Amino acid sequence: MVRLSAVFLALAVCLGSFPALATKVTGKIVVTPGFREALELAARKSEEGQASSYWNEPNGLLPVEPPRVNPAVDLGVVLFQEGAPAPAPDSVATVPVRAARLERSVVMVRPGSTLRFNNVDPFDHELYSPTVPAFEPERQAKGAFRPIEFKAEGTYEVRCKMMPHFLGWVVAVPATLVLELDKAGEFKLEDLAPGKYTIKVFHGGSWVHEESFVVEDKREQTLEFKLTGGKAAPDPAAGKPEDKKAASETVGPKAEGDSKPKAE
Repeated sequence: MVRLSAVFLALAVCLGSFPALATKVTGKIVVTPGFREALELAARKSEEGQASSYWNEPNGLLPVEPPRVNPAVDLGVVLFQEGAPAPAPDSVATVPVRAARLERSVVMVRPGSTLRFNNVDPFDHELYSPTVPAFEPERQAKGAFRPIEFKAEGTYEVRCKMMPHFLGWVVAVPATLVLELDKAGEFKLEDLAPGKYTIKVFHGGSWVHEESFVVEDKREQTLEFKLTGGKAAPDPAAGKPEDKKAASETVGPKAEGDSKPKAE
């Protein structure tokens, strides 16, 4: 009888020591018609007063279309977990420059991370950032790599001096998780810890959505977030023009070698 009681006591201690179960989360970022209409209106306003050019006038070959959003390429999405420690910098990642643009127009990194820009086009590029003095124009031939370290939190344009239409974004943000979307805007997380989270979505130079939600302690959970075309959320790291200059001085080249959530 004593032995049996000891067994039950040991079992109870073991069960009580197990951590909360991780939850499999399936989510989706929905690009609504209202969001696309807002983009089209902004594009029309930006063209007012500008001279016509081949990229904003009918050319007899391709139809003029409203702005499109490919979630896998054009959106940057991050999660912040309440109470989570500040994340460490990411491992060095390669950013391909393909078809005269960044392969992903928005690249999300943690502050202190290094990106290696790799030109895989058959022609040269001359990448730079207009707000980062250390990221100056530099000629890159096919196959060439250029490492840049982003030390400070902030939003940085990436342009090409040889191609005026070239525009991409690097966003350095201390997020708990950086999400990878497919072309339908869906993402999957196999083992997300229960707790309170905030999701933020970046597009076209600004944060366009921010929403908090709770991940419950259960097997699976489904979430949905809608981009509605409302006023963009302010970028807390953008600051004033004079602040941008100060932040940009902490970024430089690194030497080689070195809507509401819908519960299931």
